[in-house]
Amino acid sequence: MIKIISAVIIVAVCGLIGALVANNFKMRPWQLRQLQAGMQMLETEIAYAATPLPEALMKIARQIQHPMNKLFEISGQALLSRDSFNVRDSWQKGLRELAEISSLTEKDLALLENLGHNLGLSDREEQIKHLLLTKEQLKHHELVAEEEKAKGEKLWRYCGFLTGLFIILLIL
Repeated sequence: MIKIISAVIIVAVCGLIGALVANNFKMRPWQLRQLQAGMQMLETEIAYAATPLPEALMKIARQIQHPMNKLFEISGQALLSRDSFNVRDSWQKGLRELAEISSLTEKDLALLENLGHNLGLSDREEQIKHLLLTKEQLKHHELVAEEEKAKGEKLWRYCGFLTGLFIILLIL
């Protein structure tokens, strides 16, 4: 009886681990789309509304979903509270938080970090150019993420359960 219960627990835990990894494959394209929407909103705020950057970031944080809103929220709060000396530092704070709670890869985060180096340093037209470039690159990352999702999601779900079954066979 203990062997059966142990076997079920092992398969369930391995299956859960596989499902968690598969969920990262599933969430990344959606999160990249949320970031693209945030970049579009930021472009609009800079180009047409001429909203100050801290206010624009906070406004966007209220409009996009968690966890992507944390990048904008933390960056905006740092600028409003004068926690950071410049936009780059406040953007870095938001990126560190985002890296911990999202499914984004290092390449995705590096792309966003590059944008942070340019925000607030140049005139309106240059910032819009950087935002447009970042949106295009995020779109490319999204396409790659969709391909990886198609391959990796099912693979990890099955591998989790099969690994559990393999462990059971080794034990017996």
